[in-house]
Amino acid sequence: MPLPNKTQISNAVENSSSFIASQLKGYKAETGILGPNHYSGGFCIVFPIKKGKDRKALRVWHTEISNIKERYRLISDDIANAKLPFLSNVEYIENGLQVGTEYVDIVLMDWIDGLPLKKHIEQVLSSANSEIDKQQQLRHLAGNLLQVFKSLHIANFAHGDLQHDNIIVKADGSISLIDYDNFYTQSLQSIFVQTTTGYDGYQHPNKKKDLYSSKKDDYFAELVIYLSILSFAEDFSLWDISKDDEYALLLTNSDYLNLQQSAVFQKIKQFSGELPLLCDILEEYIKLDDTNKLKPFEILLEEKKIQFKSSATKAIRNSQQIEVSWSIPFEAEISITKVGKGDPQVCQNTGSIKTTLDETTTYELIVQLSYGQVIKKQLTIEVFDECEITFNADKYYIFPSIPVVLSWAVKNAKQVWLDDEKVSNVGDRIVEPSQAITYVLRAEDEFGIKEKRIDIRLLPIPQVKSLLVPAPNMISNLSLSIKQPRYNVGVRFPTINLGFIKTVIPKVSSLTDLGLKVELIMPRPISGFKRTISKLYNFIKQ
Repeated sequence: MPLPNKTQISNAVENSSSFIASQLKGYKAETGILGPNHYSGGFCIVFPIKKGKDRKALRVWHTEISNIKERYRLISDDIANAKLPFLSNVEYIENGLQVGTEYVDIVLMDWIDGLPLKKHIEQVLSSANSEIDKQQQLRHLAGNLLQVFKSLHIANFAHGDLQHDNIIVKADGSISLIDYDNFYTQSLQSIFVQTTTGYDGYQHPNKKKDLYSSKKDDYFAELVIYLSILSFAEDFSLWDISKDDEYALLLTNSDYLNLQQSAVFQKIKQFSGELPLLCDILEEYIKLDDTNKLKPFEILLEEKKIQFKSSATKAIRNSQQIEVSWSIPFEAEISITKVGKGDPQVCQNTGSIKTTLDETTTYELIVQLSYGQVIKKQLTIEVFDECEITFNADKYYIFPSIPVVLSWAVKNAKQVWLDDEKVSNVGDRIVEPSQAITYVLRAEDEFGIKEKRIDIRLLPIPQVKSLLVPAPNMISNLSLSIKQPRYNVGVRFPTINLGFIKTVIPKVSSLTDLGLKVELIMPRPISGFKRTISKLYNFIKQ
């Protein structure tokens, strides 16, 4: 059966005899210029009705909503039990109003006196109050709304169509929410589809149609509302941008589709206080492709205010001191723990821990907010052994082209290079340097790159003049080559034994490791040979 139209409904409400429900007994519609006073919405008409000083809101549907009867039956008890001051008691009444010959269902709620959100903001900004007073009023309004949002989250409720027309600000500044056609409580168990897509200025650009109702339905709209009101308090001129927009408070769907090109958003981002952090959260929201991934913005805001850090994210096992510090700039119960290692320890809002670690450790900071929500932040410090490098050569001083053996062993390294060439962690190599050279062994561990160097130096080739010594005729050509000693190169030189010299120089049995080349030529007079040997003996003694 099709529902009656607005005119038919209005005519029926004007005649109190049409009030069939017992709950409506004694109530009458308030008279307006053209029939009873009313407020028309997308799905229903709302009439203020009175009985003495008692006022109620009578809601009558002119457009069909799927499962609306069952939705109200479930949420009415949850709302009554929650006893939240910003929610009205709601009662679904079947066949409560006669319209012509038909009977239609109605919803009866407490009447809320006040102004819709945008009209209230306009009233504040157009008042004769000082700028400071206006700022304080707007910030107070934002604070009151924030408390409403937190209470909804604690109760696992969602309004489902949170926008300026459904938020009423009373004369004392307190808040009331109206229109519960899309309301969610846990009794709905996510089996009811959202009845409306809502005003696009309050909706996530990636919100899907026919989305099932959930406690997350308001998260995006809540952030937009809070951010907008604080922005108005910061710069009154922003109100002129959207005051006439029926579907937005400040930012619009066009802004959400390209925040980087939104002049309004970029301006807000430069403001002080919480606004830059709120803008960061909005950007994070927009990047999500699924609104079910959203988190309450006030939780994310508090998370951004919490400082929880360590002096390093990687530490050397059992030797490097690490400092874990935290700072929470608001009232909360705070504790810290090593994940999987004991119970949390209560701590102050600001503090630190200094320690060394023997294994990778995750610290968790637990912050329980005053309104019941809990924030957990973790940081992990990875623990590694620092690399150890052993790098040696079998010689460090050589003559050109003498082979040198390089050897190395590296522990706890991810990669090893010998002069920019990748090598294994353990190895050796034979090199034949022709000039002085430095070999570099580099190793990379979790903390960076370390290196060790080996300098190979060249020894000069000895240059010794020949010494001519007369020799006896019996030795036609005796040549002694006594070479310069070499050090640190592992080369031994031959020993030359001269028996006949020993008869002249008894203390000398051999000529070894001397840098001399001696040619002995025997002169004809034997006396000359003896003198020559004596000279050689004196030379050696020197």
